[in-house]
Amino acid sequence: MQQAFFRLASAPGDTEPGVVLEVVGPSTPSGDGPLRLYGLAWTVRDLDATAAILGDRLRPAKDAVQPGRRIATLDKAAGSTVPQAFMSAEP
Repeated sequence: MQQAFFRLASAPGDTEPGVVLEVVGPSTPSGDGPLRLYGLAWTVRDLDATAAILGDRLRPAKDAVQPGRRIATLDKAAGSTVPQAFMSAEP
């Protein structure tokens, strides 16, 4: 798999960090099918508060690949047709 990250510009005067677009895909194409969206990941200020709001729709948080960060995924039973994950902010 290959990953590429694109930091999108914030609005002028915005004090919050901009959006980071992460694109992941195979090094070489496989199959003849169309491209597809794998999922969405959201960075949140407070992962515990997000978990409290979403309740049992959010799976328990675990350590993320990025050191110092945690991640929790939305359960399929929540009804989203797109996989979603919520990640704590950068330390």
